[in-house]
Amino acid sequence: EAFPGSLRLLGQLFGREDRAETLISFIESETVEITRRAAGSEDAWLAKIAASALGQRRTAHSAARR
Repeated sequence: EAFPGSLRLLGQLFGREDRAETLISFIESETVEITRRAAGSEDAWLAKIAASALGQRRTAHSAARR
């Protein structure tokens, strides 16, 4: 998707490629876990929304800590 590519680009621009890859890995693993937990649920669409929100929240939270 476009989000990991955007994070990689930002990592390159700011010389923080390692941090960008760490963040991408975290978001991807959380997305997999949320999707796994919601598998077979009537609310599977909710898992996609939660995973998306997690990525946005974690990115904003990380930026706020700096």
